[in-house]
Amino acid sequence: MSQTLQKTISRLVLISSLTLAATGISQALDVTKNRDFLKFDSDAQSNFIHRSIVTVSAVMTQVRESQSKCISDWYTQNPETNKKRQADVLEIVKKFPDHRPIAAVLFILQQQCGKFRA
Repeated sequence: MSQTLQKTISRLVLISSLTLAATGISQALDVTKNRDFLKFDSDAQSNFIHRSIVTVSAVMTQVRESQSKCISDWYTQNPETNKKRQADVLEIVKKFPDHRPIAAVLFILQQQCGKFRA
């Protein structure tokens, strides 16, 4: 298999995996927009953000392990750090009420650990 084809397949797997993970999480919580997400109690918001970050990190272990490690190091250092990271995501959610909360998670992860690519 050519390297170009292999890279294309890897990128498609990455994009598909992230899309499925993001869609599944959002649909499970029946969230359509950030303005709806902001009505959730703080525990539900925290759980959503936590699970989203962990899911993206898990997907990245299959595509780009160094990026998965970056996400894990950035997010899971300790409980106080987790709260700070979740607050950072919520700030983005508040700024963009017409977007989906998973977009805020993906945005900040890429800001911290680089663009997602195979």
